[in-house]
Amino acid sequence: MQLHENIKKYRCHKNWTQEDLAGMLDVTRQTISKWEQGINEPDIATLKKLSEVFEVTIDELLGKEEQKRENKFPYIVKICNVVSISFCIFVSLVLIIFTRYLYNRIPMHYNWAGEIDRWGSKWEWVILLVYFIIILVTDLFCCKQIKEKVNSKAGFWTIKICCWCCQIVGLGIFFGFAGEFLKKDTWYPITNSVIYAFLFCVMIFLHPAIIKRNNIFGFRTHFTCSNEIAWNSINRFACYTFCINSLSAIIIQMFVNQFWYNFLISNLIYIGVIIVWSYYFHFKHKLK
Repeated sequence: MQLHENIKKYRCHKNWTQEDLAGMLDVTRQTISKWEQGINEPDIATLKKLSEVFEVTIDELLGKEEQKRENKFPYIVKICNVVSISFCIFVSLVLIIFTRYLYNRIPMHYNWAGEIDRWGSKWEWVILLVYFIIILVTDLFCCKQIKEKVNSKAGFWTIKICCWCCQIVGLGIFFGFAGEFLKKDTWYPITNSVIYAFLFCVMIFLHPAIIKRNNIFGFRTHFTCSNEIAWNSINRFACYTFCINSLSAIIIQMFVNQFWYNFLISNLIYIGVIIVWSYYFHFKHKLK
């Protein structure tokens, strides 16, 4: 918004007439009218008085704060889209993890009386993956259209929240029908696998292309902390490494339920790999 539009907006928010505002500023009503029509503009001293009576900053009065917020909208869209992708991956992994620990044959359909009228393989539930993917594609497509053609924040958040809720509902349906048919003594491997699934999604979100200077990944040396290219390279390598580590841990845990120390071994190996790569990258560029 321009200055003349903001003056009228803030005056209306206060429920003041033009005469009321003119009296506070020691100017005539006609002056206020010309400001709101964009014919004239107040000087610096009057702008300061306007900001005081409206209880806003001069930047807000000039529309600069609003412009800054609008400039952040594409970045917010980008972050939320990454969250949507990570969330879809997470619920998909949770579905696969829990399905792995169900009995081989479980009820697949109930009649109106609540009685089981069809049994089937537990892996039939994997069809929900298609549902999650459809919701994600719909989410990303609709948000792209809103960003490029409508530019409506309300529409964007409506689509996002609806799609996230649909994915939660899909997971809730799975647990509602199949949750009671989990094998006994499986909560230990399930818990470990779900934790690693969550970490995998967090690591995707912390990729250097998405979050700058995250201070989580990589091995810190004077060289990596003082060189932007080195920092991004090391963090990118660490991101991919920990993602592979998480997926490997989930797969191993799902096939070897009691092999719990694979997590400790794999983490030590991957941390060592990251340290070696950090120093290799350092000496490689130092010799150039």
